[in-house]
Order: sequence, then C-alpha cells, then structure tokens
Amino acid sequence: MNAIDHPTDVAPLDLSWPSELEEYRAHLREWFRVNLAGRDFPRLRRTDTIEPLRDWERTLDAAGLAAVHWPAEWGGQDADPFRSAVFYEEYVRSGAPRRLNRQALNLAGPTLMAAGTRVQKERWLRNMVSCDELWCQGFSEPDAGSDLASLRTRAVRDGDNYVVNGQKIWSSNGPIADWTFALVRTDPDAPKHRGISYVMIDLKSPGVQVRPVKQIDGHGDFAEIFFDDVSVPVENRIGEENGGWRVAMTTLSIERGAGAANAAEIDGLVSDVKHIFASTGAAQDPGMVRELVILQAKARRYKLNVYAALSSDRGETLAALGAIHKLAWSTLQTQLYELGSRALDGSVELGNVATPSGVQNWVERYWLARASLIYSGTNEIQRNLIAERVLDLPKEARG
Repeated sequence: MNAIDHPTDVAPLDLSWPSELEEYRAHLREWFRVNLAGRDFPRLRRTDTIEPLRDWERTLDAAGLAAVHWPAEWGGQDADPFRSAVFYEEYVRSGAPRRLNRQALNLAGPTLMAAGTRVQKERWLRNMVSCDELWCQGFSEPDAGSDLASLRTRAVRDGDNYVVNGQKIWSSNGPIADWTFALVRTDPDAPKHRGISYVMIDLKSPGVQVRPVKQIDGHGDFAEIFFDDVSVPVENRIGEENGGWRVAMTTLSIERGAGAANAAEIDGLVSDVKHIFASTGAAQDPGMVRELVILQAKARRYKLNVYAALSSDRGETLAALGAIHKLAWSTLQTQLYELGSRALDGSVELGNVATPSGVQNWVERYWLARASLIYSGTNEIQRNLIAERVLDLPKEARG
C-alpha cells in the first residue's frame, strides 16, 4: 500500500454538511443577496455614520438573524453550534459589514444570560439585539492589560449606588457605545482577584468622558473612558459583589473561544490572499505559493478543530479551549496578512495599495490584525494557560 492509499476497512472521513444545513445555507445566501443589494455602508464608525449599519442590524433582527446563537426568548433562533457556524460562513461570504454591536452579541449578552438576573436580562438583552443600545468593553486600563486583576478603577458603595472613579482604555466600539460592561474594584483590601465586581455603566451618566483613540489603521474604533464620581446603581452589578472575576472569566472564555466566527473570517482571508496572488506576480513564485498552501492547510485544520470542539463531549474547560483557539486563529490571521502584504510588494505599509476586486478594506484590516496577538489576552498569556490547564506543566518548565 502506498502513502496515499487508504485501508479498505476504514471509511473516508465525511466532511459534508447534513442536507438540512445545506438548505439553511442556500436560504441564507439568497437572503443576503437580496437584502444587501443597493446598500452602502460607511468605512468609519462614528456616531454620525452608524445609521446605515443600525438599519442593517434591524433588518437582520426582523428576519431573526441578528443573534442566531441566542435563545429565541431574547431574539435569537436557538441555533445549535453547527447552524451558527453556517450562518457565520455565509455572513462573511456575503461581504456584509462587521457587526455593529458585536461586543454585546458575543460578550456582554452571553455573559448576562449566564450570570444575570431575570430583571437584568429583560432590561438589556433585546436592546442589544436590536442595536437600540450599543455596547463596549471596559476591562483594560493603562496599567492593567494582560494582568487584568491589577485594575484600579474604584467603585465605592453609597447606599443603592456605587460611586465609580478611574479609567479604562482600548475599549472597542467605545466612541459609539451607549453602555460599557466594566470591571471595578469594590474591595481594595481583598486579594486582587477577589475584590472586583462586574457592573454595567451607562456612558451617558454625569462624570463619564469618552475619548476616541486613533488607531494605526487611521480609524477610531477604540476609546479611553474616564469616570469621575460616576453614580452606578447597585442593581447594575452582574453577580455578587467582589465576585466579578468569575463573571469576567465567563466573558473572556466566550471571547477567546468564538471559534466558528473566527474560522469563517479565516476562510474569507484565505480567499482574499488568493485573489491578491492571482493579481500579482506572487502566483508565479513557487516559494510564496508554497507558503500560501501551507497556511491554507493550517486554516483547514483550524476549522476542523473548531467543528470538533463544537461537538465535543470530552468536557474541556472553556478557558482551555478558548486559549488554544485564540492562539491558533490570531497567529494564522497575522501570517496570512503578512503574506498578502508581501505579495503586494510591501506597499500596504505605505497605505496607498490598490487591492484587486473583491478584496475590501485590506489596508485597514492588515493593520488591525496585528492587535489580535494582544487583545483577548496576549498570546503569551494564552501559552501560559495552555501549559497550566492543558499540559499540566510546572511553572519552571514553561517558556
């Protein structure tokens, strides 16, 4: 038997989708074709440019497509992981814009469903899906990024309110957000992981100042947020007082483990790099073609690992799976952008590159991709988590 033969008693692996999922895929593809026709979306996200995006989100909501992975009670479709994966694949394939309220749909909302009260869910979840209220994350601080538990934003109890003082930074969607889900220190004398609470803060409250941070890609999706004696109702706390670290780990596990959406984006990126190769001399360079084939194989492997995790009953913790997936997709994404940039003779660095038809906003996406090695916990932190929780290595063996 040669190297490519298969034993006759082993059935080949069937990677096709069940027929009902393929029917769902066909429905989505046609729906996107019809509903995206004639729409023009802004490239910059500011408070004065988001109405076309909000209108698009409301179109999704009316069709039950704004949050397919959510329970129907809160505006979703109760979609299982594979149905959700098909949705993500077709969303990326359609060329639809990046989701306007992704911090709420993928992070705040699922965390609220896991740890919030019934009253809190009724207050916020439907407005997240409809984009009537936009959200950003309030975790990182100038001296508390990877070491998040070192955060110093204080919340002092005053009757039925907390008085919040401090600063957050690198808040994605901050310039357009109405609310932030934030970590604040409620017990300065407790061990640093145990004196933190998780609260929802209305960014229109007196004492809040939001300053956009201009990024290297020329956009301003990030913001730094200042709190000066901001009054926050105690009823806006998610979970127990000083129990916010556990709630935050739920959020971060969801963020790091959003495998199906990331796999769909990686597929789209591979397609973009292929378009770039076809329009440049890179397609005639055996060395570069070899690199692309290797990265395409890695993308396929990552996608299959994601789908295996979706159906796994092995009981891996979200934190461990999330760390593995975050490390894999962020590294792969960065490598693909670097290869595409080289195919464009490095002109991406100058910001004046003309990309082939079908490749949208390449320069901005190229620059933003570098941040993926840092956000959601740096890749060094992910390696430590994998060493500790998957490989069970002693500290002296990590490196």
